[in-house]
Order: sequence, then C-alpha cells, then structure tokens
Amino acid sequence: MIICDIMMPVLDGFGVLHLINENPQIQHTPFIFLSAKTEKADIRKGMSLGDFLGYIELMEGSSYKEAAIAMEDAELAIIPREDFNELMNNSREISQKFIKLLARNVSEKEEQLLGMAYNSLRKKVADALLALQKKYASSAVNTNSFDISRENLATIAGTATESLIRTLSDFRSEKLIDLNGGNIVILKEKKLANMLN
Repeated sequence: MIICDIMMPVLDGFGVLHLINENPQIQHTPFIFLSAKTEKADIRKGMSLGDFLGYIELMEGSSYKEAAIAMEDAELAIIPREDFNELMNNSREISQKFIKLLARNVSEKEEQLLGMAYNSLRKKVADALLALQKKYASSAVNTNSFDISRENLATIAGTATESLIRTLSDFRSEKLIDLNGGNIVILKEKKLANMLN
C-alpha cells in the first residue's frame, strides 16, 4: 500500500499517483492520499481522477441496488451522501460535471435501446464488443482483449446467451475475434466496426 501526502516539494501527490498509474509493475498497488488539505478544490481534483457509480441514486435519494465486479484491481472511494449533496449544492463545477454524466448516460441508453430494437444480432454483438473494448482500452495492457462472462456480454448486447455464443463462434470462425477461456481478443476491429455502418 502507498500512503502519500498531497503537498510535497518537487512533485505533489497527484503527480505521484499519475506516475504510479503509468508504471505496470506498481500501478495496481493500493494508493491512499493522506493530507490536511480539505478545500473543495482539492476534493474536486481527486474526484476527477476516477469513474463514478451510484450518483444517480444519490441524486434521486434512493439506494444503490446494483452489484459490480471489478475486472482488474480497483480502488473504491466512498463519498458520504451529506458531502455529495453539499458539493452538488455549493459547487457549480461539480454539479455541471454530474449533469454531463447524466446526459451522457441518457444518450447511451437511448442508443442501446434503439440498437436492441432495430439492429441485427451480428450488429448487436459487434457493437457490444467494440463498446467494451473502447471502455477498457485505457486501462488494459492489451487494448484488444478483455474478460467478460457470456451472460454479461449477452445482457450488454441485448440478446439471449445462446444466440450470443453462436454469434461469437461465427466471429471466431471468420477470424474476427479469438476466444481464450473467458477472454475475448478482438483480431479485426475494422471489420467489426464495418458491421455497424
């Protein structure tokens, strides 16, 4: 575990975190900021370094009911409801960030629903594969490879698991992808993308 102060001479804690994330040998080491800094600007800067989940439920005043499995080592920071509400009510920058996240979320869901309704099975599966590749490309060592269960991939594609498995087999026969246990390796990204046009 790395415990790091934010305020240091030469390189601050954010710079240290950035360098650690760039080093494959230590990038998955748990990292904790330890600092006397409690200004909202410092909290905002720390928040900008990660993804968010559960914010919709916080804004609705409901409970987060989903389950998630980390696909790689991850660090989870919990923001208490009171702190979140204070930031949303008192910081225009923070509230605008979450409004943009909500708008993007709505747009993605609309596209996903339209695709489920009108796209062919091959197109749905190709779209799901490329969306996952895009989502995990920044954190993966091999950006064309990711690990996901067939059931979860079927849910993302909006199809039955059996139909998904047949389509993956077809893609494998066509040498568009390779299946290595639970790992899916995209071999011909451009050909999969062409299915979406």
